[in-house]
Amino acid sequence: MKKYCIKISLLTLFSVFSFVSLLAISELDKSKDFEVTINGKKVAVGVLSQFDIPIHTVHEIINEQQPIEIEINIGEKIETYAISPLSRKIESNVLDKVLTFSLSKPQYIVVKINEKEYLFIMLDSPSAKPANMINILDYGINNSGKEVLTKQIQQAIDDAANRNLILYFPAGRYLTGQLRLANNSQIYLDKDACIKASTDIADFPDNAMIKLDNINNVKIGGHGTIDGSGYTGLRQNGGEGIHLIYMSECQNISLEDLVLLDPCFWNVRVYRSENVHLKNLKILNNRPFENWINTDGVDFDSSIDCSLTNSILHCGDDNLVVKGLDDERIFNTQNILFENITTLSNSAATKIGTETGVEEFSNIIFRNIDIIKCKRAMVINAYDSTYIKNVTFENINVESFDLNGVEAAQLVDFEITDNSWRDCVGDCVIDNVTIKNVNVFTDMEGVGTQLIGKDEKYAIRNIKMKNITKKGKVVKDGNDLNLSKNEYVFDLTLE
Repeated sequence: MKKYCIKISLLTLFSVFSFVSLLAISELDKSKDFEVTINGKKVAVGVLSQFDIPIHTVHEIINEQQPIEIEINIGEKIETYAISPLSRKIESNVLDKVLTFSLSKPQYIVVKINEKEYLFIMLDSPSAKPANMINILDYGINNSGKEVLTKQIQQAIDDAANRNLILYFPAGRYLTGQLRLANNSQIYLDKDACIKASTDIADFPDNAMIKLDNINNVKIGGHGTIDGSGYTGLRQNGGEGIHLIYMSECQNISLEDLVLLDPCFWNVRVYRSENVHLKNLKILNNRPFENWINTDGVDFDSSIDCSLTNSILHCGDDNLVVKGLDDERIFNTQNILFENITTLSNSAATKIGTETGVEEFSNIIFRNIDIIKCKRAMVINAYDSTYIKNVTFENINVESFDLNGVEAAQLVDFEITDNSWRDCVGDCVIDNVTIKNVNVFTDMEGVGTQLIGKDEKYAIRNIKMKNITKKGKVVKDGNDLNLSKNEYVFDLTLE
């Protein structure tokens, strides 16, 4: 089997050449903590220093057919380290200043060395550049990022869609306000292309950088970046509620391979839409030292037949979210899949709620989820009026919990309530939930498991927990999980 090997050095000097592509992507600072070499070549390492807790990033395209052999030279002694997800059991070697590890294929990993900040290494397979493209530079657009070109970019988007062409963004920075996509829009971003939000809130009248409203058959792909400028000026100027991507009443939408960066508010919200599929996304949002800020990852809200797969998320609030904010109750929230995802956050890793105003949530699956850090791992908060049924949490790996802040850390938090931080009635039922194949890599001191129903009518029913381990040992009863429940929880089994 061919292997990919990553080389990491903790040095402070970098060649100018190694940062050319990085600086083209977005306004990232050069990392002074990490030097990374892949296939014998030094690659760009950036740092999102605008975040409360900075993170360091590498994003490279790796040819799966090419074997890679790398030697590692570390500039300071490595005392401790972890390569996440831990569930992948990535073999590694450390010798004084040397760290070496191999990967069998391109993937997304997070490295923690000594007391350094997190290093995200995001390796993608190449994607074929589609035919039938038109270059946005053919429209006379400047890609230096020095001026806001909303009108010109919007005209290019509309013209390409009308001509059934794929609009290609080559390497460069494209500064813009709100962009509205049209039916049949297709956009392809070069890896070193960045569509970056302006910092003037007047440029975003609908509280979204990229808006999709009542349209069909849209695809945004390529390995480039969409940067919301949240913590590089827009939020400071009053943009707290601006989504990065907001789609409403849409069908047949695809987002693939993108880096989604630094929104003011939620990263991707999918509202009253059908057949929306997101794949190979790298979502990097601000995360505070404690508690949370409203930088959710992906929210499927009152939508049907949607998925997020093979992605990595670093968020300041909930990561993988299912909601029901459709007060008109036209849509239910059904057939939602989150699969093969790595997450890191101060809040919920996987969550249904709290907004639960649709008639029904059903067939919701969280599968193969690696949680590097969270406050709460598996959450159903039913605060409004709905029936939640047929939910699966499967193959969930939890590496650590954030014990800071005001919220209690929970492995499982299922609650129906009419008394919370916002107005709610709690006229909800949670029924038929399966939690199976859960591995907790840390002890659960200070971490609970909570199941709270409202009353006999609005209760939690038919909860099945199977094959849960904690630090390698099989959980035998609720005491091992610090389980607390009230009298309105019926038919709970732990196997």
